[in-house]
Amino acid sequence: MSICGIEIKGSEAIIAVVSLDNQALTHVALATKKIALEDDDEAANVKTFAAQVKAFVQEHAIERIAIKKRSKKGEFAGGRPPSRLKVCFSCWKGLR
Repeated sequence: MSICGIEIKGSEAIIAVVSLDNQALTHVALATKKIALEDDDEAANVKTFAAQVKAFVQEHAIERIAIKKRSKKGEFAGGRPPSRLKVCFSCWKGLR
């Protein structure tokens, strides 16, 4: 089983992939480590981001995705939530 961990940091998704075989996790080294979302106020950019994530997931046969949202500490504390990125991943589930 391939599992993709995604950390949402700023306007990009930082990606890590592991393989679970016989209850042993193994890191999968991939060329793609980040997927950027340019201006999330533009619907076209969010759709492009969703398409890139979908292509990545399909290309690497990802079966599960875990998403870590932005930290509530620091610059964005109490500020704008990463709603568009979360919506993008939620929509992707419907595209499968």
